Amino acid sequence: MKVKEKHVITPIPQCYYCGQDKDRRSRGKKINVARAILDHSPCKDCAEMMETGVLLIEVSKGSTAEVPIWKNQQVAVTAEFVEDAFDTKVAKKILDVKFAFIDGDGWDLLGLPREGDE
Repeated sequence: MKVKEKHVITPIPQCYYCGQDKDRRSRGKKINVARAILDHSPCKDCAEMMETGVLLIEVSKGSTAEVPIWKNQQVAVTAEFVEDAFDTKVAKKILDVKFAFIDGDGWDLLGLPREGDE
């Protein structure tokens, strides 16, 4: 099958961890774009959070590690927080990868802040 030029798309890579666009060069240009998670490398903001601690990301129920449904809440926490908040085996896994997806109920149980909270 041959693809016509008008159907060729330029993918805009999204951050696997937060869903934000990692490349803003295509904004405003008249090209066919599609957002795509192309790898597991974090965006600049997520990488900075992972350097300072463990990145926790709120996701919707039904999300999976393969298909996260982000809710635009994320926070960096300390290793001590993870060790206190999670079972030992789970905490070890989270500390190994430096991030975890947490659903809304878990987010509330952990008392994590939401954007706009004072």
